[in-house]
Amino acid sequence: RVREKGRKSTSSMRAFLADELRRSGVKPGGGPASRSAAEALLWSRLFLSFWVEIFDEHVRRPKTLADETSRGFKRTLSRYLDNFSRAAFSMAMRQAPDWADVRQRSFLGCSSTGSCTEDLLTEEMRHFVKDVRPVLDKMTALQKESGLEDPRTP
Repeated sequence: RVREKGRKSTSSMRAFLADELRRSGVKPGGGPASRSAAEALLWSRLFLSFWVEIFDEHVRRPKTLADETSRGFKRTLSRYLDNFSRAAFSMAMRQAPDWADVRQRSFLGCSSTGSCTEDLLTEEMRHFVKDVRPVLDKMTALQKESGLEDPRTP
């Protein structure tokens, strides 16, 4: 579905960002105005990239959900949050379930027959990363091109 919608979504996002610029949805120093639709789009992209990083971490170097999530957090959301928020995240990760719990509750990595395996989980995550990362790259490029990217984004 991601590949099918990709081309249509690019023109829609470009039009959306142009509309936000017409509405003066940009901060004086760059980036989207607070509480604007462009800011919501930016945060949606950042949270989606967070999941891509978690899944990619699991595919490349399987460890615990807490470890993989913490590394994904450091590469994506951490730079946008203050010390208190980062500490709260670290504390919450101490209570993270393991991947077996996630599979059982979400059916990630489960076949249509109901069998759930680590191999199926890894393969599902690999496809997600492969399909979604180019969309995130394009979203980032469009947001930078329009001046509606957060200045803290590398």
